[in-house]
Amino acid sequence: MDGESWIRAAACGDLADGEALAVPAPDGRTIALFFTDSGYHAIDNQCPHMGFPLVRGLVRNGTVTCDWHRRSFDLAGGGCFHSQCDDVRVFETEIRDGSVWIRAEAEADDRREARLRLLWEGLLGDDRWTMSKAIAQLLHGGVPEADIVELVVRHVGRHIASSHDLDAGDDVSRLINGLKVGQRYEGEERLIALAIAARSAAGPAAERNENVPMPPPYDWERTARWVRSFSRDRMGNRIERCLYTAWTEGDGDLILPLLLECAVEPHFLDFGDSLISLAYLAELQDLAAEMQMGSALRGVLRYAGYASAAKAAYHAAWQFHSDRWLNIPNRPLSRARPLSQAALAEGDKTTDAEAERAAIVDAIESIRINDVGRLVVTHMAAGHPPGELLHEIALALLKHDTGWDTLDTLRTVFDETETCREHPAAHQLIVGLARFTTGARRSNNSDSATRTAKRFARRETAVDLY
Repeated sequence: MDGESWIRAAACGDLADGEALAVPAPDGRTIALFFTDSGYHAIDNQCPHMGFPLVRGLVRNGTVTCDWHRRSFDLAGGGCFHSQCDDVRVFETEIRDGSVWIRAEAEADDRREARLRLLWEGLLGDDRWTMSKAIAQLLHGGVPEADIVELVVRHVGRHIASSHDLDAGDDVSRLINGLKVGQRYEGEERLIALAIAARSAAGPAAERNENVPMPPPYDWERTARWVRSFSRDRMGNRIERCLYTAWTEGDGDLILPLLLECAVEPHFLDFGDSLISLAYLAELQDLAAEMQMGSALRGVLRYAGYASAAKAAYHAAWQFHSDRWLNIPNRPLSRARPLSQAALAEGDKTTDAEAERAAIVDAIESIRINDVGRLVVTHMAAGHPPGELLHEIALALLKHDTGWDTLDTLRTVFDETETCREHPAAHQLIVGLARFTTGARRSNNSDSATRTAKRFARRETAVDLY
């Protein structure tokens, strides 16, 4: 016997029939030891569904039923009687010198494919917990984030094709924005953004007919003429085969400029979201509506050139007129000035940037929308760099609001704040985000869900959270 893998769990007689004991294992997890009329049984203490400790479960007829969501498991083999739950790991037990010993050898983390399938199932069912759990397990197991994103992108392609029509571009936009926002954070905070991004792409996905290229001869110019014509007539299925043919013929880099060229034609006036969606699609290829439109114009210029960007500017102007934004009274922006030392000394004002940021986050958490703007202005006027405050406000929104528009808003504010860093509008953007975050807070507690998923991935039980 390998003495290093065996641990003494209890003395014989410590447990009555039906009782259980949580036994710490060397790798940080706990093992549930049960005593029944058939002897001692040891299984992983973490319920495979949501991590509740199985020692708190009901033991009957050689099974244990989790006390949280009623998943039942065979104590001898670990099998789960519920179709939507993994089996639980079983550990070998042995009686030696009046004591119960458990063989607690470490488990090889080789379930990459099973966890990718779990993520796929979560995406199909739009199950937020399943997606969070799968992503946390994959990251903890060392699976590259790029592999996770690739699976989500493959799903969104099928989901859009089978479940969406004109709003399909929103899925791509939210996915891209979630990934971009997530890159600004680490650990559990990063997982929040990834999980929201995955959920924005989730939904039923029917099987599709296989794409096949058009028969030869192939000519790009002719294919482009077809796409322009089909775009004008809104014949999406015909466009898809044309683009697939161009891709297989090696002209993939010409597709996005062509699509952007089509999107800025006069017959697409009042369809400004097309520009936003295509700009995000261009970012995907490379692995606050008014601000989003401005950001999209820069994307058109970057990916399709000056001619398309000039036309896109006309579409943006049309969109502003259509939304009646031109009727908003003009109010000049003034550059925020640092407060004098005398002013800072008055009342409760402080030069401690960290304390000020904490007060702003507290105002957001307390939903004091009338206070938060004043606190942000005071902080910015004191000359503190905006980056850390923006980071914390965005995190407060991520933790408490799983709304899809959250990702679009955060991505746009991050980008636009950097673009107009030396302009007084940068301060106005942060004030606006703080007020938006305070008003949009939904108390969905994304932070709690992701902390549970991270603990689950580390094989810890979730009892401490509840």
